[in-house]
Amino acid sequence: MASDFPEYMTTREAERYCRLGGFAKRRVTGNGPEFLKVGSRVLYARSALDAWLTARAYRNTSELSAARAMAEET
Repeated sequence: MASDFPEYMTTREAERYCRLGGFAKRRVTGNGPEFLKVGSRVLYARSALDAWLTARAYRNTSELSAARAMAEET
């Protein structure tokens, strides 16, 4: 699947790659993947998207609950 997408993607391509929406809002809140601002264009590196998705991988719901609790403490 990765080979079907370019190394750098527009917001729409990145959303399709991650199968998620709302990247514009995530840029404002800081909850999204790293992005590049090139002139007026916003681009996402495929490697940044992969890293962002991997950072959100959990083995079970207990791990997820613990991660959320830690995030709330900070």
